[in-house]
Amino acid sequence: MATSDLNKEYLEYTKKEASKWHFYLGGDPVVRRHLKDNVFDWGTDVNLLYKIQDKDVHFVTNRLDWTLRLAATPWNPNTESDDKTLIFNPVNSIAYLCVSDNELNRSDFSIRGKNPSIYIPSHTNGLLSYEDGYSWYALFVVDPGKLDIVTSSKIPVMSLNDFSENVTNTALTQSYSQICGAGYTAEGTCCLYAKEISKDALGITVGVGDLTYVKVTTSCYRCTELAKKLNAEYVFKTGITSFPPYPTCTPCDCSIQIEDKITQIEKRLGELNPSGFYRHIYANYQGWENPSEILSVFIDLENLTDDEKTIPIANPKVNFESITGTDAQAELITEYIGENKNRVTGIRLLERGKNYKNGDTNPKIEGVTGSILEDYIEINVAPEDFPENPVSMLNSLETCIRVSITNKMVEDTNTNLRTFTRYGIMKDVRLEADNTKASDGLNSNEFQMLRATTVATLGLTAVNVPVD
Repeated sequence: MATSDLNKEYLEYTKKEASKWHFYLGGDPVVRRHLKDNVFDWGTDVNLLYKIQDKDVHFVTNRLDWTLRLAATPWNPNTESDDKTLIFNPVNSIAYLCVSDNELNRSDFSIRGKNPSIYIPSHTNGLLSYEDGYSWYALFVVDPGKLDIVTSSKIPVMSLNDFSENVTNTALTQSYSQICGAGYTAEGTCCLYAKEISKDALGITVGVGDLTYVKVTTSCYRCTELAKKLNAEYVFKTGITSFPPYPTCTPCDCSIQIEDKITQIEKRLGELNPSGFYRHIYANYQGWENPSEILSVFIDLENLTDDEKTIPIANPKVNFESITGTDAQAELITEYIGENKNRVTGIRLLERGKNYKNGDTNPKIEGVTGSILEDYIEINVAPEDFPENPVSMLNSLETCIRVSITNKMVEDTNTNLRTFTRYGIMKDVRLEADNTKASDGLNSNEFQMLRATTVATLGLTAVNVPVD
């Protein structure tokens, strides 16, 4: 599975799992003998319980600041770590992806990851080559709203799919009011539409914008929540509560036009922070022509003999055979050694093409049929959602939970701040008395926190190790 697919699944899974997490503050977790395992007393072991919300979940990747003579490693989809592939410039808060570390694009063992970088990458968008032979892509900027998550070892990264048209980050209740109007708790019909092509167990294909099987009677704000959880677009129709037999679409339309995130960003561009993450990736997107282009090519000449590196043609073109990809081209870099002989010294990419796939792109050298050199050419194809979704290029993603606990929250627990001796994350917290979720009784558009006036014993199916 490609890195892009793995990252997408990781982000979606984490967001979904976060709905089960609670942050807690409490005293010493002494489990008394009369209580079951994983059961804690409210007011003793746990004094404050806060339900993790989407806004509290962030993603981070490894941070490595550029330093003089740092030797970076060029990106390829199979690298297991971003430690020396993604380099951070703390001056402009931009993370740069190393595309190549030498001007001849050699991947020899004696060269790769060993060439010192002399010039700090500092351009603001796209791909640029520097005089030391390095080529860098300005992958993403750390959003000003997330600078407080930056540490000496981690930097936050956002996903294109996290973009919300509510760019002002209004309160949840106000946001629902903007989406649904004054009647955001009114009942109506919730129609959900697919955001991507999918096929169910019966083999029925649902296209982008097609009505899904989910047509329910609910309130407007719960419709928006349901759409988010199922990664679907929604239409809410107030007051319509009955459905004719399938396949009639009324009261839901059969299909709607789905706007992709880039289109949504473009429409709200004037409201976005000029130095923010989404403005930056939009600029990168404008400068990149096609999906799944070839990002880089390399050649390994280290273990080839002089005869194997010698060809009769100067700077021959290299084409790429592919089932899906078209229009890409490279050329070998050669030096003339006399007697109509040319020695290959490197390779350069001329045209990136489109619609290529890693593992399905075979190089063919024009005029040099069956050359052993073809076996030593490395081709790296950018994911389909590059560059607008930079997480697709990262091979090391981690989850960061950041919650803000105010003085008032602490005061509402009727607990002296000095009583708190530990904190951490609980999962699947339920009230032992009736096995209901700890926050089920709270209106989902209100601030979700249990206060000390809630008398209950808490049970949980899992406990994460407390945060250090």
